[in-house]
Amino acid sequence: MSKLLLGLALSGAHAEDIPADLPPAEWGEALVPAEAIVEYQARSLRVQNVIGQEIDWVVQDGSGNPVDSFWLAEDVQDGEAQDLLHKEMKQAKIVQWSAIGLGATLVGLAAIPILRIDHDLTQPKLRDYEDRVDRESFDSDEAYLQALDDQQAHYYQDLGVYNTAASDNADRRWTGLALASGGVMTMAVSPYAVQGMVTRRKEPARLWSRSRVEALVEKHNRELRQELGLPGGEDPDFGFEEAAMLYEPPPRITVSPMLAPTYVGLTFRF
Repeated sequence: MSKLLLGLALSGAHAEDIPADLPPAEWGEALVPAEAIVEYQARSLRVQNVIGQEIDWVVQDGSGNPVDSFWLAEDVQDGEAQDLLHKEMKQAKIVQWSAIGLGATLVGLAAIPILRIDHDLTQPKLRDYEDRVDRESFDSDEAYLQALDDQQAHYYQDLGVYNTAASDNADRRWTGLALASGGVMTMAVSPYAVQGMVTRRKEPARLWSRSRVEALVEKHNRELRQELGLPGGEDPDFGFEEAAMLYEPPPRITVSPMLAPTYVGLTFRF
């Protein structure tokens, strides 16, 4: 009966458009304008069951869109949840900037082996050593062959020095590449520290128990009704500290990017 009277006062608004959670108006109570009903429908919240998903309930706004924990904690003014989210975001940013700093350090260290590369190496050629021996300068074949053997011995000695230096250069190049690649990859994965925290806490079901959210949503809707002058805007004492809780993860954040051919792991404990 009360919904029918309220509908007649809304200048043609349909009875089904009236929010179902509004309490019935008492006889003699002033009816509210349609604008207040429309605004309440847009700004009110509700807890909705979800079937076939890992999360079995969500919080929706008046348009049926799910809201995340960050917006909800601020909108319902849950100070404990805001403090927890702020703490975890601060920790995630510490991990992010630590990863960026480590990546930049690795890139800087890559310059050390790169700068030690010897760029003046020239591979010796046996023909050049043999050309140093002039047959006309020797009186006998034995002396000529002995001089030729000496030059070949010098060649193999210089070739060994060249191969050792070339191997050292290759090691320096690979070391520089590994350090630079590790640094770039570490900096590349650094944003996942914050993104992972946001993903982990995005769903209200991963932050609050359902009983706490239902109490917070009811409190929000009552305050909204009181603000808009709708009936049922009283502010009762919910006392959800007893039956509700916040879900806090273990105080540890780990970032472990896989690098090739090396491995760099970052573990931060708070």
